[in-house]
Amino acid sequence: MKGRRVVVTGMGAVTSVGHSVAASWESLLAGRSGAAPITAFDVSDYSTRFAASVRDFDVSPYLSSKDARKLDTFVQYGVAAGIQAMEDAGLEVSAANAGRVGCAIGSGIGGIGQIEKNTEIVRTAGPRRISPFFVPGSIINMIGGSLSVRYGMQGPNLALVTACTTGTHNIGLGGRLIAQGDADAMLVGGAEMATTPVGLGGFAAARALSTRNDDPEGASRPWDRDRDGFVLGDGAGVLLLEEYDSARARGANIYAELTGFGMSGDAYHMTLPPEDGHGAALAMRNAIADAGLPVDAIDYINAHG
Repeated sequence: MKGRRVVVTGMGAVTSVGHSVAASWESLLAGRSGAAPITAFDVSDYSTRFAASVRDFDVSPYLSSKDARKLDTFVQYGVAAGIQAMEDAGLEVSAANAGRVGCAIGSGIGGIGQIEKNTEIVRTAGPRRISPFFVPGSIINMIGGSLSVRYGMQGPNLALVTACTTGTHNIGLGGRLIAQGDADAMLVGGAEMATTPVGLGGFAAARALSTRNDDPEGASRPWDRDRDGFVLGDGAGVLLLEEYDSARARGANIYAELTGFGMSGDAYHMTLPPEDGHGAALAMRNAIADAGLPVDAIDYINAHG
């Protein structure tokens, strides 16, 4: 990556298999799946009746009950993951550095739950009963907004939205802002809570979801010849990125370095990727070139999102 070096110093996660990075990682190593039957609403008329939902999440360590009521669930997940990342990194935001610390945290769909809820309120009780917090509590940039208010961050505050690649693009954006000198630290990532009646129904109508209702834990099988769709999931993942020298100077624990980032577009279809994968290949080539690495140095490929 051209410019200043960028490193990861903090991590936070709320997932279907754990409400922290440590718990989620332990579940992954144990091979535990988060896919299970949906119980939050009646799914008897849906072709897909399971999801990788976040269950039994306690938001009280992160938000007061008053504040939590104002915010869509995806914002709650994102704020929780952001707080975890800040606490993990141990970064103190002060008057001296506030203007150099920012956020780039997005969501693919945003507050669809709040949209459903307030649409029903309009239908049954009229528009005067809509919550005054509906708009601010459901818009995608409210994760970064909430975290910036909490910590006094006055640097760049952005929220890229690019469907399934939202979180990755926000990581790249935050890294580039640090590399080119617009910030010294950025909270970056994404959050989602799309397992709602309309969210589930929309993906099911597109025939995008697996319908293995008798085997939720075995439904996610992207490389299987018998695959039949993806598994809808909810949660959040947030990293704290910092400029390398400032992170070293304060004695931060450095997990990794962001050495390259690449982007592309398929220019092919609304939802389907091209069979030859030229768009994905271009993004990977751009990232490898940005990092200045040989192809055989790549150990892992994340195939989606």
